[in-house]
Amino acid sequence: MCLNAFITETDGTERIYRDCAGPAVCPTTGTQTIAANLGGIHTVANADCCDDENECNLRTLSFPAIPAVNGIQCNGCDPSTDQCDAVVSCRGEEDTCFQSQILKDRRQISVAGCGTSNVCDIANDIRNLPFMEEVGTVIFTPTCWFTTTTTPAPTTTTTTTTPEPTITVTESTTVYTPSPELLAQIKALLQELQQLSAKINLEPLQQHQLVLFNLHLQLLEYHQQLVLQQEELPIDHHDQLSMFYQQCMLVNHQQQLLHQIHPSLCGQQHLLQLFKQQQLIFHQLQGLLHGHHHHLLPHYYSYLLHHPATSVQ
Repeated sequence: MCLNAFITETDGTERIYRDCAGPAVCPTTGTQTIAANLGGIHTVANADCCDDENECNLRTLSFPAIPAVNGIQCNGCDPSTDQCDAVVSCRGEEDTCFQSQILKDRRQISVAGCGTSNVCDIANDIRNLPFMEEVGTVIFTPTCWFTTTTTPAPTTTTTTTTPEPTITVTESTTVYTPSPELLAQIKALLQELQQLSAKINLEPLQQHQLVLFNLHLQLLEYHQQLVLQQEELPIDHHDQLSMFYQQCMLVNHQQQLLHQIHPSLCGQQHLLQLFKQQQLIFHQLQGLLHGHHHHLLPHYYSYLLHHPATSVQ
């Protein structure tokens, strides 16, 4: 599918975005509105998805005006404090609140705001908030919820002084081991990626595609070795957290490499299909790693409380 988007930014800047697009961005042919709103930063686009011949995404669309406030509100985040208790006023067709973890300048931050109903699917596919590349790279699958209220929906960040449920967990000295099922699932998905990569490697690739794809193969091999090392460590070992984040970074880097290859595959339907299968597997990996994150942190903090001398260097 081809995407043609005419974008208007917060300050009135207008620009055009044209590229190949997967089913998350273009589930069907036709026009759609794509918007993301962080409060201080806002983008809205008139977008057209097409799959006919002769470079269909060269059509001219109109640039949208910044729409008026629609009465719906969502939580927003302050990147300097990572607190998500601000309020973002939604605009136009924005009827969805979202929250996501972003990697910006080697720092993980929370972002939240309003968007159109497709904002999470698109961000999860392209690894950026729609047309907000400067904000940073999406690390985990964003959380979205539909709202018609005029007050912010609750988020995982709280400003109350109520003790967190994890306090009772940090008092435990039990040693936990990684879930064999979880690690087996991750290893199985990595094996599927390796098999797909072997098929892609048999296809004729252009020189720049081959360079990027070889980097992907190297990262995939390192990722498999990393998982084998994690299997040998208890869940509360002080190396687990850094190794977990290495996994997240590896998945992110590999997706970025595949996204760089993707635009040059227009017309190569067999290769496009193989790459789309890889992208789906990466999305599954992200879901598993996100779940592992919530399981890991309480036991890691418990370890630091009872073994303060062995904190991460």
